[in-house]
Amino acid sequence: AEKRTLLIDLDPQGNASSGFGLLGEEGEPSVYHVVIGKRSIAEVARKSALAFLDIVPAVFETTLDAGDVRAWRASLSRA
Repeated sequence: AEKRTLLIDLDPQGNASSGFGLLGEEGEPSVYHVVIGKRSIAEVARKSALAFLDIVPAVFETTLDAGDVRAWRASLSRA
């Protein structure tokens, strides 16, 4: 049965995202923005080619400033 599914890609290499053809550009909303509280999951989730599957894509940022990295790590440590 096809149940509605939300895939959240936390892989730093973004393998799940890229496997579904979500090759984001730098600056596009990603799981990173959800974790640091700048976006909601609903704002970041994207539809996939499968009607029942939505994906929160991995981080596609190539450069993050030190404050962003600290916020990311702190958010993950609370998870």
